Amino acid sequence: MSLRGSNGVFMAITERRLTAILAADVCDFSRMMGENEDRTIKNLRTCRELIEGSITSHKGNIFNTAGDSIVAEFGSVVDAVNCAVSFQETLRDRNSSVPETAKMEFRVGINLGDIIIEEDNRYGDGINIAARLEGLSEPGGICISGSVYSDIKSKLNLEFGAMGEQVLKNIAQPVSAYKIDFGGDDPTPIASVGDLESTPIEQAESLPNPSATASSSQRDKPSIAVLPFDNMSNDPEQEYFTDGITEDIITDLSFIKDIRVIARNSTFSYKGKSPDIRTVGKELDVTHVLEGSVRKVGNNVRINAQLIVAKDNSHRWAKRYDGSLENIFELQSEIAQNIAEDLNVEFSQSQNISVGQDAIKKKEAYDIARRGRQVSLPPNPKNIAAARRFYLRAIEIDSDCAFAYAGLSHSELQLVWHNQPDHDIKMEQFNDLLKQSQKAHALDSKLGLPYMTQTLIHLFFDDPEKAFKTAEAGMNASPNDPVTNLARCMVLIRMESFTEAKNSVMNAIELDPLHYPNYYVLCLCCYAMGDFIETIDTANKNFFDESTMAEMPPHDLAIVIGAYIKAGQTLRAKEIAAIFSRNFPEHNLKKIESSLILLPTHIRDGLINELKEFGL
Repeated sequence: MSLRGSNGVFMAITERRLTAILAADVCDFSRMMGENEDRTIKNLRTCRELIEGSITSHKGNIFNTAGDSIVAEFGSVVDAVNCAVSFQETLRDRNSSVPETAKMEFRVGINLGDIIIEEDNRYGDGINIAARLEGLSEPGGICISGSVYSDIKSKLNLEFGAMGEQVLKNIAQPVSAYKIDFGGDDPTPIASVGDLESTPIEQAESLPNPSATASSSQRDKPSIAVLPFDNMSNDPEQEYFTDGITEDIITDLSFIKDIRVIARNSTFSYKGKSPDIRTVGKELDVTHVLEGSVRKVGNNVRINAQLIVAKDNSHRWAKRYDGSLENIFELQSEIAQNIAEDLNVEFSQSQNISVGQDAIKKKEAYDIARRGRQVSLPPNPKNIAAARRFYLRAIEIDSDCAFAYAGLSHSELQLVWHNQPDHDIKMEQFNDLLKQSQKAHALDSKLGLPYMTQTLIHLFFDDPEKAFKTAEAGMNASPNDPVTNLARCMVLIRMESFTEAKNSVMNAIELDPLHYPNYYVLCLCCYAMGDFIETIDTANKNFFDESTMAEMPPHDLAIVIGAYIKAGQTLRAKEIAAIFSRNFPEHNLKKIESSLILLPTHIRDGLINELKEFGL
């Protein structure tokens, strides 16, 4: 409907209406189109005729038929559900009588909610929730919201299975969901709204999508990215608590050898965003994604989590975990265990899960220490100094906080490595750092960062053999940690085992694909191998441009300048060298040389001579 305004322009009239929304979508449509487009379109046309006929006969109105989807509105919830049951049974009968190639299944979601109507357009969360519920449905099944269930439970002779509260993408509040069993031999009994757990919803096989950089061992593993959980406490101060829960789950999963877990540095790049799960799966090269929310009220904690198949955004399960601060580690471990069970991998629960007041203290210290790790990047003096304050504060709260000792020793090492004016290389200082790092390991032998710190200290003192033993011990303790893979690569570069070194850094990238230090080490490896064009390409694609130069450590810039010189691109090398001189006037070639400890001596000497002849 529209009216003509005073300026002669027709204006749309906006109307709000409470209505039942039905959303239907074809299962595996992309796969079928890839196999045979003509056949798939023909089957879709046939199925749509059946569905649209049922919608019309049940007094529904179709307002969206984009692609393989159908969205319709009904004035009656009963009509909407009866319509869905009717055409799903009709499609089931059809599928039983046609060849396998002609079969087609639909998922259906139904919601009762407020929508906005503007001429032929429909908007609002009422529609969005129906679409999200459709993604939760089984192939050939129907998933309804709690509002629909409340309206029809006593009106229709159907069986319902409670799926618990679902955290739906871009929907502020969790939504109670139910599945309809309208044709099975073993119907799911009606359950109460308060049931905490859902059953696995989508049992579709999830095949890895290996990237070109993945090692063969990594390719064979199921993989998962844990996206930052949403803070539902309406208190910004709880943001770090929520982030800490996410990181703890990542840590618990990373100790499982038979699963590839994307590191925090990469998954937290999605914080504050609402990415499409299929996009996340492609960007991080994972088969599964975990997302959820945390609500903390006083001493009570509620975690909503859902495991999603990345390739098609279908849900394996959605569950709710209720507890208190005193058993927070048990809740986190339970989530990791549920994931491991679903992916058919073995999960060993930590023998030292803290409970009670000890758990509260440790959780606070962990979260503060992790804030330190967060602010330490990029590793410039300002950021490292800020990180140290967090680590020291964490140790004040919990003198046994392994992560804090690990971060503190590594940050001090970075200041030494970067040759800041007040941090000359001294034997005493290295011994202190080694003791801090060893204390971290005594408290938690699986932490990857202390292995990195100790490996670098041995390299500083030109002991690659001891460095290699330390790096290998790190790999045995935490093979899923990108830090241990990176430490191993660093040693192998120094030992001139370049091919093996490149494999190790590729594994680190596979585990943490959006973390720039991994690409810097790859640049070092490529430079040492004599592949200067790949060095340049890697830098430009992943971390290097005019906006980042001021934040980069001096030796990072030096390797890029050297690669441009070796590649004969002297004009670009001069541009970067000029920026280097402006940003780091106190740095000379001697300081740069002492920072390039990862390169074999003869390659490092050659690079320094190139820079000297170039006038740096």
